[in-house]
Amino acid sequence: MFLDMYNSCLAEGIFPERWKRQRLVLLPKGSKPPDDPSSWSPLCMLDTAGKILERVIQGRVEAAIGNSLEDNQYGSRKGRYTIDAINQVSNRSKVAIAGTRWKGGTNEYCLLAALDVRNAFNSARWDAISRALDRLQVPNYLRRIIKSHLSDRLLMYETEHGQRSCRITGGVPQGSLLGPLLWNVIYDDMLKLKLPRGAQIVDFADDAGLVIVAKHLADVEKIFRCAHEDVQQWMGSVRLTLAAHKTEAVLFTSRKQLETITLNVDECSITSQPYIRSLKVMLDLRLSYTLHVERVTEKASRLAMSLARLMPNIGGPRQDRRKLSASV
Repeated sequence: MFLDMYNSCLAEGIFPERWKRQRLVLLPKGSKPPDDPSSWSPLCMLDTAGKILERVIQGRVEAAIGNSLEDNQYGSRKGRYTIDAINQVSNRSKVAIAGTRWKGGTNEYCLLAALDVRNAFNSARWDAISRALDRLQVPNYLRRIIKSHLSDRLLMYETEHGQRSCRITGGVPQGSLLGPLLWNVIYDDMLKLKLPRGAQIVDFADDAGLVIVAKHLADVEKIFRCAHEDVQQWMGSVRLTLAAHKTEAVLFTSRKQLETITLNVDECSITSQPYIRSLKVMLDLRLSYTLHVERVTEKASRLAMSLARLMPNIGGPRQDRRKLSASV
C-alpha cells in the first residue's frame, strides 16, 4: 500500500499538501540575547510520511546528478566531510607558506575569508532551484515533484494567542531531507565561477570560504576584491545577500611576527584575525587547531557534567531522569 502510494506521488508529480505542513521550533544560539531574532535558529518539524518520500526523491536526484556537482562542495554529500574541506584549505595554505621569502623564493601568503550569507536557507528562491535542476539535467518527473514539494507550504507556529499559520513563498525547510541537497544544487553554480588566478572557493553547506594565495599582500587584497565582486554578483543573480559585516579573515603565514591585512568589503573594513570560525572549525593562523581542541574539550566537559548530575553513582538514574536525558 505504501509503495503504491509513493509511486503514485512520483508518477503524478504531486507532493501531498498535508505533508507540506511544517511546525516551527526555535532553538537558541548559544548565549545571545533572547529578544534578538538572530539569536534563534528556526527548525521545521515535518510529517514522517513526507520525509520518507523526501528520502526517495533525494536518492533519485543524487543518482541523476552523479558527479556533476563541484568537488569544492563538501556539505551533505556522501563520502565528503568537514575534515575534507579543512584538509583542502590546510594543504593549500601549507604549500603556499612553505619555502623561503627571499627574492626568487616560493613562499606566498594564504588568506581565508569566511563569507556569511544572510538568512541563507530561508532565502533560497524556488525559481533558482528550478533553473539549477534544469541545468543539471534532472529528469522532468523529479523536477515536477520537487516543484510541488516547495509550493503551497504552510508554516504553523505558536503565539500567546494560540497557534497561527502562514504561507511560505521561498526557502528550503531547515529540518527537511531535501533541503541541504537543493541548497547544494543552487550553490553549485557559484562554485563554477571563473575566479581570478590565485582564488578558490571551498564550501561546506552554506559556509563558504574564499581562499586567496599570492606573493605579496597587495596582490592578496586585489585578488580578494575581484573574487568577492564575482561572488557578490552571482549572489545578486539568485537574490541572495552577503552579510558584509560578518565577513571574517585569517592570514596564514610562516613569519614569526604577526601580520595582518585589511579588506574592504562593501562599506566595512575587515582586518584579519589570529583565528576565525570557518567550515565548522576554529582555524588559527598557524593551523595548530589548539583553540578548536580547547573549545571542543570545554563543551564536552560541560555536557558530561550535565549528564553526571542526572545519574547517581549507584543504581543508575531514576525513570523520570532517563526520560529527560533521552529527550534532550
